Amino acid sequence: MYSAKGIEELNAKNIEYPYGSMHTLYEAEQQQRAFERKIRATKRTLAACDEALNNLSDEELLQKLEKNFSHYSSKLKRQESELNSFCKKTGLLKDNSRSQTYGFGRSTAQKAVWRKKKTVAKSAENSIIKSIDIDDFEVVTYEKNFNAEVSKVIIDTMSKCESEGGFIISEIVAKSLPKNDKGTPVLQIEPLSNGLSQLSLNTDILPGKTLDKINQIFANSKLSIANTLEEAVWHESGHAKTIFGMRSEDVKKLYDELSKIHIEGISIIAYDDGAEALAELEVLRKRGVKVSKEWMQFYEKYIGRKY
Repeated sequence: MYSAKGIEELNAKNIEYPYGSMHTLYEAEQQQRAFERKIRATKRTLAACDEALNNLSDEELLQKLEKNFSHYSSKLKRQESELNSFCKKTGLLKDNSRSQTYGFGRSTAQKAVWRKKKTVAKSAENSIIKSIDIDDFEVVTYEKNFNAEVSKVIIDTMSKCESEGGFIISEIVAKSLPKNDKGTPVLQIEPLSNGLSQLSLNTDILPGKTLDKINQIFANSKLSIANTLEEAVWHESGHAKTIFGMRSEDVKKLYDELSKIHIEGISIIAYDDGAEALAELEVLRKRGVKVSKEWMQFYEKYIGRKY
């Protein structure tokens, strides 16, 4: 039996994560368990890959498994880093036994570490960073009441845009996005260091809404031509493609240059800012809309590909 004081302490929202939101001890522990479940799942995949690599002789299959093993090795290190950061921020204690899984022993772990180092070295050489996937999305949006259909549209659409556009979204966060002079963003691409980009999801708008409801929000907006969540992701992919691979100081210079460009005839935000005009043109391109030669040249100059 808990005393009244004990119950009050259990219900107290005195643990901060992430971005200033407050949670109870139980909620924080459930988030920790979610991190641990993801780690166990990745370790099971690595153990299965390791076992297959030790028993296969088909060269083509071996190459595919080597690639998978490298991918999941990087993923494991990222997940472990996220768990460590979470525990440090919340003050919760790590219990490595909860992250263990049958078949993932010292040998597999050492191979995973080696593969991770090899992948990082290769990434640095080729300037390639792994993009986000559905597991990353689920961890970031855990207990934030994101509709499954909404989540799928965001991940699937951005993945297709990355594949087609030759850029990478390396991080994703769910947080409150402040209102700016153009309104309150639902999604937002933010430049990071070393040419990376982050996709931010507005937790003041997206959680608790169906896909139809969110699509209606975009359809009712007078600022942008994006009429659905999918088109809003297209719009943000235009921003990501524009700045991909650029250093922070170069992004700032580019944005300063684009802020002086005003494209009339597309939308309110396209006229206000050249960077937004590029993102709007990306939506028109995805729709298959023909545009003027002037708009096409503007798009191709800054985006770096044919309209």
